[in-house]
Amino acid sequence: MPQRGRPRNESSRAAILEAAGALLREQGYEAATISAIAERAGVGRQTLYRRWPSKAALFADAVLDGAASLDATADPPHGSIPAWIERFAGILATPDSAALVRALTAAAAADADESEKLYAQLTRPAHAQLVALLAAAGAGGPADAELLADATVGALLFRALTRAPIDAGYTTRLARLALAGPPDPAEG
Repeated sequence: MPQRGRPRNESSRAAILEAAGALLREQGYEAATISAIAERAGVGRQTLYRRWPSKAALFADAVLDGAASLDATADPPHGSIPAWIERFAGILATPDSAALVRALTAAAAADADESEKLYAQLTRPAHAQLVALLAAAGAGGPADAELLADATVGALLFRALTRAPIDAGYTTRLARLALAGPPDPAEG
């Protein structure tokens, strides 16, 4: 079926995503408004709203396009579960990153395709890093390492989503729990 109306301008899309990324770096997620993005990109606000139903969806697209980043998986610490947890917690503890995580979560909840893309680009690589560290540390078998990574990443994301503090005491206790592994069912 042919598309109705004027075809979308890909250069406008690129300018919008670049403007969103630049404003995110300069001002943070909360301050990067739709109006400011439209002005920086040289388009009207309606152009943004025709493509993206919300600011969260726009930033999800900017992250997926590479114009904005969360930096959740770059330079992973090797061999140290506490260092991995501290680094991931440090990213989530900054107000701008936490706000972006909440926006990406909202975008993922609203759109299954967006959810899968965000998971593949952000969550899966970070999760895989932690699974490998846990497996290397002998935290049970592969299924246990996967379960412990789920619990660890989930605990950190829960803190970011609920705006609860992620302090050194919390990350130390979380690392201790992850290193201890799941309880043995035979000891039950």
